Amino acid sequence: MNYPDLFAALGALFYAVSASDGQIAEKEKEKLKEQTRKIWLDWEHSTDKFGSDSAHYISFEFETLLDEDADMDYAWNQFKDFYHIHHSAFNPALRKRIQETAAAVALAKSGYNKAELGILTDLHLLMN
Repeated sequence: MNYPDLFAALGALFYAVSASDGQIAEKEKEKLKEQTRKIWLDWEHSTDKFGSDSAHYISFEFETLLDEDADMDYAWNQFKDFYHIHHSAFNPALRKRIQETAAAVALAKSGYNKAELGILTDLHLLMN
């Protein structure tokens, strides 16, 4: 599995979680940056050709989708497609990190809402 591709897929997932209620709050973006620093940068240490840690592709993809005002379903399907192709590489520890980060992003604004709970449930069902 190519780590920059994994991290881009995760950026799409976390965008879908943030956008699931129709708005992306600044608190959600800040929480994703915090989670990237605390969880993802230490997890895997590959770099791209410019020397940037590949985990930054999470934020790159999130911001690209935000700039494009991408549809939540488009971002969710982007992650699902990646997951289906590479599902064997998603060990229990990786799935747990993903679900914890998604939950933290959803919780960041003002707790979970119905739309966020829906996508978190879909994520759980996809990965288990």
